[in-house]
Amino acid sequence: MLSSNQVSERDVATLASQINLANQKVLGIDIDFDKNSEIKVFAYMYLYKNIVCSDREKVFPSFYSILVGKSGVLEKWFLRFFLFNSFLDNFYFLNKDYLIHYSASFRNFCHFCSRFSIRLKRESRVLDFHLRKRFEQFLIENEVTKVRAMEIAQIYPTSHLENFSIIYAKAMDIKIPRVVAATVFGFLEDPLLSLATKIKNCDVFYIQHGGEYGLGNQSLIHKIEESGCKKFIYWGFGQTSVRQTRYRRYPKIFGPFARYDIIFCDSISWPSEGFRSQNIGYLLSHFDNGYFGFHPERTAAIVSGFWPQRKIGKGVRRTECFYASVVIFCDPSPSLLYQRLAFRKPFLILIDRSTDAQLVGDGVMWDLLEKCGCLVGSDELTRFCIECGFNTRTIAQELDRKQQPLFDWYDDLPRLEELLRE
Repeated sequence: MLSSNQVSERDVATLASQINLANQKVLGIDIDFDKNSEIKVFAYMYLYKNIVCSDREKVFPSFYSILVGKSGVLEKWFLRFFLFNSFLDNFYFLNKDYLIHYSASFRNFCHFCSRFSIRLKRESRVLDFHLRKRFEQFLIENEVTKVRAMEIAQIYPTSHLENFSIIYAKAMDIKIPRVVAATVFGFLEDPLLSLATKIKNCDVFYIQHGGEYGLGNQSLIHKIEESGCKKFIYWGFGQTSVRQTRYRRYPKIFGPFARYDIIFCDSISWPSEGFRSQNIGYLLSHFDNGYFGFHPERTAAIVSGFWPQRKIGKGVRRTECFYASVVIFCDPSPSLLYQRLAFRKPFLILIDRSTDAQLVGDGVMWDLLEKCGCLVGSDELTRFCIECGFNTRTIAQELDRKQQPLFDWYDDLPRLEELLRE
């Protein structure tokens, strides 16, 4: 994540405002594109890729566009034909006070609608260079440097330039409820819904969609998300929280895939030197069916020298996490933590309060994690495993007994649809 001395909130806000003004001038229509934070997120991504990651390949933000082609052919035509003609539009939202976008809830297929932009029967990936040259000129007039204006004009999404008139015409006809729940990246993927909520002046609720939210000093991208909606809804570490909306329950017989008794779940926020200091290699060597899943962004070379190759791998699948007897999280940031909470499965979190200040939370959930013995240091974890004889069944039973109050509290959190009805 960005540090404050690399890209500041003021940098992002200034660039977003300049892009927003240029956008309105080139399209000749007065719509605040900065509302709901799309332009701020675009500005953040641009600054991140071009300043902080200048040594990396610059990535075109392809999700921030009209490209309907991401969907499978069957999904595209099924949704167009069955779900999104004008009759079923009205029928689907009849007597509904809220809309839950697919990006906000993956668990329950009864409560969400799919991508609105699937309705667009035309898509154009052809760039209008004359239009983009005008856009670049307006950026320069709004005090964007010439080099930066040229780069932004090259990578700016077609949904907000070439294809805007198509989306605008369709958005004017859409009937949607007053309350819309989504994630900011759901809006970026779905420009038709985004523009419709602007035109209809809907109340937008953003939903947490990954880890780290509500912990310590939030990253700039999280602050941008929170500032772009009426209310931000968390999965636990926040003032307004609901039960997690990403993970679903799996059946008792499900496969094929590897099953482990105990899993150590890495996080990109965890420093590389933690492999040596946290005794994980020692612990892993004492479990016959243990596994360490290192973060996909971390190279295998960093961890390969510590444990036998058969006990480490890239990432932890949600099915592996679901069926494991015990999961040890290397810090509180992985989103899989909420899967364990939602389905009352025992876990532990490695925490070093002297160095993990940015990953320390507060509030009811953090207090319960403390009281229920979920937060442990490296030495404390080692002693606990030795006392249990490195028996995962004994470890799971002991943790399950201690963590019941936490599970009960999490079960009592409202579902997303219940909160939106209030």
